[in-house]
Formats: sequence, structure tokens, C-alpha cells
Amino acid sequence: MTSFQFDQAEGLRRLLGEPQQHLYNFLSTLSQHKKNSVLFNLADSLSRSGRDVLLVDATCSKEGVGYFQANDHVSATLVKVASHEYDIDDAFYRVPQGFDVVCVANSTHDLPKKETLKSDLNQVFSEVSAEADIVLVDARLERKSKFPLHVM
Repeated sequence: MTSFQFDQAEGLRRLLGEPQQHLYNFLSTLSQHKKNSVLFNLADSLSRSGRDVLLVDATCSKEGVGYFQANDHVSATLVKVASHEYDIDDAFYRVPQGFDVVCVANSTHDLPKKETLKSDLNQVFSEVSAEADIVLVDARLERKSKFPLHVM
């Protein structure tokens, strides 16, 4: 039997070690504010280490990480981009810590019901996430224990 040594930094080394894109969904029993702090600090640390980080708010609520810092200038969401109300660049905002933040939707009521619009939203998410080395998703399960996007 092989013996494995594991230390606390092993997970972070794996996060930073491979030069490929990573997508991480975060579900937590922490309060939303504490979860936002953890995600923001993780994104900040990864960004400072030279990674291109995208922080995605997929909670579909005003309590998510997309609203953690005041951002009066961004009203576009990925749902609005998928429905051609906004250009894709309008959905992002860069925080002073050096990474981008984008929201999937402002509420679960905004999520598309029709399959064609769901497909468009998944395509938009795939396009925006392809630009980053690391995509951190502030996630919340919908009814039926599903993520709001198939690609998550």
C-alpha cells in the first residue's frame, strides 16, 4: 500500500500548479457574507499569484459575491447578454484587486425557461469562462438540486 503525505497547502499547489483552465463551484453552509469574503480573498490571492481569475455570481440574488463590493455601474448580467440586451463586455467589472466579476442573473425569475435561451446562456457562460485561467463560481443549488447552468 502506498503512503500519501498531505499537507494543508497541497490543494492550493494543485490549483496553481497546472497551466490549464479550472472551474470551481462553491457551495457552503457559511452565511452568504462569510462565503463572499472567502471567495473574494481566494480570487485576490490567485490573482496576485499571476492567474487570470473570473469570479462568477451564480446565486441569482443580490446577496451573492457579485454584489459584495458596490458596483453602481454594472447592470448587465449573463442572462441579459444571452438575450441580446447588452454586449458581453458590459457584464464584467474589474475590482481593484485585479480580477473580473460577473453575475449570471439578478434573481431566479430572470433565468430563462425556454431551452433555446438556456442554450444561449450556457454558450455565453462558456465564452466568458474560456478567457480566464481560473473561474470561481459562487453557486447555489436551484430547486431539484441543480445548478442554474448546465455547464457548471
